[in-house]
This record gives sequence, C-alpha cells and structure tokens, in this order.
Amino acid sequence: MQNFILIAEAGDFIGEQKLIAQHLNGEMREGKWYMDGTEWEILVTGVGAINVMHALRDIPRDAMLINIGYAGSANYEIGSAVLVQE
Repeated sequence: MQNFILIAEAGDFIGEQKLIAQHLNGEMREGKWYMDGTEWEILVTGVGAINVMHALRDIPRDAMLINIGYAGSANYEIGSAVLVQE
C-alpha cells in the first residue's frame, strides 16, 4: 500500500512541515515523512478541486492519504486536527 501526505502548494511546505511535525509522530528524511516504520510520500496537489483531482488520478484507490493544511471549515479553529471517518 502506498502512503501520501497531501499539501496544496510547494511554497507552503515549510508551514505544512510544521503542521505535520505537530500532529504526526515521525521525522522528515530526504523529502519523505517516516512514521512508525512507514514511508509517506509528500504530494503537492495544487489549489482547487480540478488540480486535486488531476494530482490524484493515478493514485491507487487503496492508498492511505493524509490531507494537511488546505482543507478548511468555519467550524474548526486554525491548527485543528480532524479525523474523517466516512
């Protein structure tokens, strides 16, 4: 199974890396996140639904995805971690 951490823009990676480190135990090595013996590839999707769909079109359906930084809601404070169940 492949594992991906999704971010919107490469220029935001410094801020996103801080969020990743704040909410996920592990470490960054050579542009990938390692957590509990599992390698997570960082995937830059671009902003907007069309860009996200384009970026994810070749990702296997059973891949594990962690979405960092660009999913917003008026119901959660900035910096909140949300676990989607369905």
